[in-house]
Parts: sequence; C-alpha cells; structure tokens
Amino acid sequence: ICLSSRPWLVFEDAFRCHPSLRLQDLTSNDITRYIEDKLNDHERMIQLRRLDPKNADALAAEIVSKSSGVFLWVTLVVKSLLDGLTNRDRISDLQKRLQLLPSDLEELYKHMLFKHISPFYYEQSSQILRIFRAATFTGEHHTRDALELITLVFADEEDENLSLTAEVRPLTDEDLLLRCNDTADRLKSRCAGLLEVSGKTSDPFDLTVNFLHRTVQDFLKKPDIWDLVMSRVGTTFDPDERLLKSYILQLKWVMMSSEG
Repeated sequence: ICLSSRPWLVFEDAFRCHPSLRLQDLTSNDITRYIEDKLNDHERMIQLRRLDPKNADALAAEIVSKSSGVFLWVTLVVKSLLDGLTNRDRISDLQKRLQLLPSDLEELYKHMLFKHISPFYYEQSSQILRIFRAATFTGEHHTRDALELITLVFADEEDENLSLTAEVRPLTDEDLLLRCNDTADRLKSRCAGLLEVSGKTSDPFDLTVNFLHRTVQDFLKKPDIWDLVMSRVGTTFDPDERLLKSYILQLKWVMMSSEG
C-alpha cells in the first residue's frame, strides 16, 4: 500500500495502472454532518433557516460541493461563516462570504494571511510568525513541531527592556494562565487561525503553539510568501533576541522555586 497525503504527480504516474482511491471521494457525508453540527445548529443559523430555508440548505450544499472533499478547507470556511453569524450576517451575506473564499487550500491560506487580518495587526502578525519560525526552525531540514505558549507569551512582551528590569519573583499559575489565555486570544486575530494553541486549558505548562496543519508550514516556507511576512515588520526586529529575552523572563518568573 502506498499512502500519500498529497496527490503528487510522481505517485499518480507510478501507480496509474494499480487500484486506488481518493479519500476526498468518500468524505462528503461526514462533511455534511460536520456542517450540520457546527453551522446549522448555531442559534443564529436556526433563525435564518426559519426565514429562508431554501437558501440555507443551498449554502450547506455549496460548501460540500466547493470543498472537493478536503476536510481542512471545510473547517476553515465554517469558522469564517460562524464569524459572519456572530456579526449578524444574512444568508445572502454568508453566500457572498463563501463565494469570496478560494476553493484551493493554498489560496485560502493567502486569503487568511493577507485579507482576513486587519492592517492594524500586520506588524504584530509578522512579529509572532517570525518568533514562531525562529523557535521551531532548527536547521535546513529540521523543525520542531510546537512552541511552548509561555515562551511566546514573554517573547511577545511589549516592554522590550522588561527582561532586564523585572524583579526575580515567582509568578502564580493563575497569573501565568491569564497571560497564556490573553496571548491565545490575540493569536486568533493576529494570525487568522494559521497558528493555534493546543493542550490543557487549565495548565499553562501544557499549552503549546502549533501550525494549524503541516500544509501551513509548507505554505509559509515559500519565498514569496515569507518575503511578504518579513516586509510587514521593521528591519530592527530580531526574533532571536525576543526569544532570548523570553528565556530570561522565564528564569526570573517561572523556573525559580518559591524558596528562591
């Protein structure tokens, strides 16, 4: 059995004469159930369905059709539509949202990175992505899968001199969790969901930052994409220096014992 997560031509050429299947051809029922659970069960959507049941059903059918069986694409699109429901979008507004979203996954990432993020957050978005890349990219062919959220919390600290001026004192778990939750919420608006937080929400030491999907990592590695990310922040910004300051703050505030 040859199992591939990407439909590369080299595989199709090599195994063209052999039995095969494509997972996306088998997932339409599951995608429909997902849309029912996440979108159609939303209180606002239930209200819209009462007013316009025909177009509400057509919206769900269009999502399934446009997805081409790619579940990740569906989850990202449903998130966008849920944002629309929160903003009191009408069915016609949701249809326009769907039409504006590219059906290709990479094009959707571009849309999220360059159109979904408010221009006000461009610089902060670039800084976070550069810190994450600096922390997880360890060599030409070696990467770490995740970054501890606490490291990002202190690397993204607004006061650039805090690591030098801060007193040596232990922070409580409650204080750390408050800082972690604040950073996790900021990631949603600054990185448009391309980075996400996972782990036990009650334990600040268990929380990590990861790419939404491996394809996001591949997308950001493209020179033209990364050049655009780099262009959004000043040349004086140094992600390695930010990480160093983060580790100093962790030594001062997190890693010391209560006995000193």
